[in-house]
Formats: sequence, structure tokens, C-alpha cells
Amino acid sequence: MPSGLPDVEDLADGRVTGYQERWREGGAASADRRTERFDDEESARVFGDTVDEAGQNWPPGWVEGRGCIEPDSTDADGRSPRTAGFGRRWDRGLRGRGP
Repeated sequence: MPSGLPDVEDLADGRVTGYQERWREGGAASADRRTERFDDEESARVFGDTVDEAGQNWPPGWVEGRGCIEPDSTDADGRSPRTAGFGRRWDRGLRGRGP
């Protein structure tokens, strides 16, 4: 289901606040809905591709709401690492093009 554009979360004045990928676990119409939110469109698209590659399941090593990280890690500001640029880092890691 993620194949395509992520949902845009926006305010009434049109400002974009985030992007969300939605799918059904395992791809079955009767399965539970899953969602993951991102700060930038590229990250959401890359994540959607990894959900597709994982058979409409959470990608291996992904921590829901946090990313592909150690479960207890945070960045320097104490936030989870779902920030701009995630897509490029994830894509390079999947394709073996460096960090």
C-alpha cells in the first residue's frame, strides 16, 4: 500500500507539518492499519519502499516511532532520529553506498 506518495499532514493555512506512510500489516485488507510519521517527504517515500520490500511489514530492525536504531538511543537533543535526511541515510545504507 505505501507505493506512491505519502500522506501530507498540514495546517489549515497550508503549512506542511509532516508526512505519513500508511499500510496494512502483511498487505491483507483485514489486517491492522500501521502508520509511521516523518518530517520530510523523501524519508517517508524511502520508508514506504522499505515497507514494500518487507512484504507490507515493518522493515527489519525498525523500532516503531523511533526508526532503525537501538531502542534506547536518542540524538543530542533527546529526540528520536526521525529528522530530515533520514531517507538519504537509509537509502545509502540499504544500497551499500556509505553512511
